[in-house]
Parts: sequence; structure tokens; C-alpha cells
Amino acid sequence: MKSLKYIIPLVALTAVSCQQPSDSGDLKTLREERDSLATLNGTIQERLLEIDQRIAELDSTTNYTTVSTHKVGADNFEHFFQVYGSVEADQNVTLYAESAGMIERISVREGQSVSKGQALLNLDDDVIRNNIQEVETSLSLAKTLYEKQERLWQQNIGSEVAYLEAKNRYEGLQTTKATLEAQLAMSNLKAPFSGVVDEIFPKVGEYAAPGMPLIRLVNVSQVYVTADVPESYVNRVKTGEDVTLYFRSIQDTVVASIIQVGQFINPDNRTFKIKVGISRTSGAYKPNMMASVRIRDYAADSTVVLPSHLIQQNQEGKSYVYVLSTDDAGLGDVKRQFVQLGLSYQGMTEIRGGLEAGNLIVDRGARSVQDGERVRIVED
Repeated sequence: MKSLKYIIPLVALTAVSCQQPSDSGDLKTLREERDSLATLNGTIQERLLEIDQRIAELDSTTNYTTVSTHKVGADNFEHFFQVYGSVEADQNVTLYAESAGMIERISVREGQSVSKGQALLNLDDDVIRNNIQEVETSLSLAKTLYEKQERLWQQNIGSEVAYLEAKNRYEGLQTTKATLEAQLAMSNLKAPFSGVVDEIFPKVGEYAAPGMPLIRLVNVSQVYVTADVPESYVNRVKTGEDVTLYFRSIQDTVVASIIQVGQFINPDNRTFKIKVGISRTSGAYKPNMMASVRIRDYAADSTVVLPSHLIQQNQEGKSYVYVLSTDDAGLGDVKRQFVQLGLSYQGMTEIRGGLEAGNLIVDRGARSVQDGERVRIVED
């Protein structure tokens, strides 16, 4: 009966084709004949397509390119970039000698924890102490003379010159004493903050000159990481954002926050500095230790994401994928679909245009097919 459906139009087509138009060239008749032929032609083409499809299903000798498929889905997408930095500590200083003298005593050892104000090292200060004693003796006498001259001057007894000389000598000796006491303090090195003695440079008995390094003192309880970030990310890095620090030397990973973003672009390498604070530290992070800094600069929710290897480019540099339209026979037609790409990260690429969630695209075999080709679909 189905064959009869197509035989009848063929007979009608033959009958119509045998009819000859009148000599008058009846326009209406010609148009009717043309419409009949067009209808019959569409019916025939439809049947031919069905027959070709059925032949393809039954003919085991027909070869089709075999492909697998990937269903496009919507997912969250994040993009990160990585820079390298180093650990720094504000309380990481080298203490220098402020005065000259022989090193008489070193009160600490390397690796020792010390408190703020604790004595670390002493220079020979005997000369300064003797000078202070002499000044104190003279100062006591000068004070007595000054007080007597002051009382006489208040009673209008004695000369003003004698009073001023006594006052000047007394105040001058006070200044001299203060200077000597400051020199004495400089000969006794004390810890400016609590920390750990990292290194002691001289030995007892050596002569220390002003500017000579004596002790390195470090406090690693509060450290941070500084890194140089390329100028191209200047609008994507914000204070307060979380980053991931990885310390390769100790195999440790820490999530921390950016506490400062530099406001200056280094003209030599076109970078700006960031500072990442480390909230938890047990002394494991040493100044100048290297760290990789992974920073998120982009995030999108429920966006179309594809494995990057599925995306191809033509000679003009346009990106595309092959979209599939399938039938129930396990076959499908391939169509080239150009897409607009976003960022890529770890083998995944955001698609900003050209595809929708639910589209079926060619996965395995994508580089062996052509636009418009009919292919056989297999499961991975």
C-alpha cells in the first residue's frame, strides 16, 4: 500500500506530461500543470530520501566515519593565574654597632628566643663609665655652687656674671652626663623586639666599629608573601580576595588573603606588588622562602563549558565545533558550528556564544569529519 502511494502520483505525472496545451497557450492551464509537477516532484524527492536512508541501514557495505558524542552542559567556571613570590617579615633586622669598642660579652646564642629589651651583646664600656663618674663628681659640685649663687642672686648679693657662670657650668655638666649615658647605652646592644637570634656575626674579643653587623634578629610569628603581578591583571586583583600559597620546599599549601595591592607599576618589568598575609604560622615559613601564588581572576556561574580539545580552528583563526543531529538508526549529520570563546583553564574553555546546554557535538573523530557529512555514532 505504501508503494501504491507513490505509484499513483507517478501515473498522474505521466498523464499530465502527455497533455498538450491549447494553441491559445492557456496561461491558467500551464500554471496548474506546473503546480502539479512541483507537488509530484516534492513527493518523489521525499520518497527517494526515505529509500536512501533505508538502504544505508540495511547495506552493511556502506562505510561511515565513526564518532562519539559529547553533550554540552552548563557548569561553574573559574580561571586562575599563577605568580611566584617570597616570604618576608617586617621584624627581620640586622643589628649594627653604634659605637666603637672591644666585644666584652655575648649574652645569647644562635637560635635562642629573646624578649624585647633583653641584653644581647656588650662592648667594653669601662672608659665611658669612668667618665660618667668624673662628670657626676663635678656635677655635684657645680650643682652646689649654682644653688648658692642662685640664692645670693635672689637676695641681690653678688654679680650676675658669677650667677650665670655657675648656672652655665651646671647645665653643661648635665648635658655631658646625658651624652655619656647615651654612649653607654649604645655599647650595650638590646633586642628591639621579641624574636629569635638567627645569626651572631662577631666573637668575644673582636673589636667592633660603628656600622659593623653584630646580630640578626628575626620574628617569624608574623610573616607575609610579596609577589610581582603583571600589569595586565591590574583590574582583576583586589584586596581581601583569597589566594592559594604553595611552599614547594616544605610541601605545604595555605589559603590566605591579599592584604595589600600596590599602587605603583614598576617601569622595568611592568608589574605591581601584592602582599598576602599568612594568618597561621608556626615558624615554618622563613624569610626569603619561595612560594607560588595562585590567584582567581575570573568566575562565572552556570555557563557553557567545553573540553578544550573539542574546539578547532580554521585557517582564518575562527573557532568551531561539529554539532550533531541524530536519528533513531544510530546515524547523524555533522554541521560546523562557529563559537565565541572565553577563558581556558586546566583543559576546559568557557563558550560565550554559538552553543547552548543540551547540544550534542562530535567528540572522538572530530578531526576526521567534514561539514555536512553523515556519520555513525558509537558509545564511548
